[in-house]
Parts: sequence; structure tokens; C-alpha cells
Amino acid sequence: MTEDYFLDTIRVSFQEYSLALGNWKIGTRHVRPQDIVSTALCTVEGARDDITGAGQTHAAQALCSGIAPDMRQMLTVKDCDHYDLFTGPKWRDVIHPALSAFWRSIR
Repeated sequence: MTEDYFLDTIRVSFQEYSLALGNWKIGTRHVRPQDIVSTALCTVEGARDDITGAGQTHAAQALCSGIAPDMRQMLTVKDCDHYDLFTGPKWRDVIHPALSAFWRSIR
């Protein structure tokens, strides 16, 4: 990830709230997550994540309002920090099985 990309992401997401407010453009085109309709969405958060604040990932559910309810899932894993989301017992015993079940359910 380049420095410019990182700084632009911080500006768009956390300083100007451009995506959440519907003001984000790439070139001349607005980014409109509410227009996403033909995909599934599963968001996963660790309840003890000290890198990504509570609700930041699940906020995608509200932004992507065009996705049907039966194509969505939110998973909040208790006693789980940021790195537990990607490796170790929480990933193996909780997250991976939940994601696998979700993807099977939408096929």
C-alpha cells in the first residue's frame, strides 16, 4: 500500500466521511454502495478489536442497503481482538465455520 493510497483512504473515510455521506467520487463517478444488489455481504468484527473500532465494519451493511436481507450476515465475535479475526482458534473454531456456512447458504 502506497503512502498516497493510505492517506487518501484516511481522508475519504475518516476525515471527510465521503463514502458515508454519498459524496465520494472516483474520477467523475459517484461511489454508490446502495446500488449494489447482486452480491452477498458478510461483515465480521472482533468485540475486542482495538484497531478497527466497533461498528466500522458492520457499517457496510447500512451503506449497502440494496442487498437483500437473506444475502447478508453480521458476525461479532466475543473475546476476539483484531488479529484473532485472521488466525488462531477464533478464526478456526468460530469465524471460518460461520463464513463457510454463510457462503453455502447463499448458493
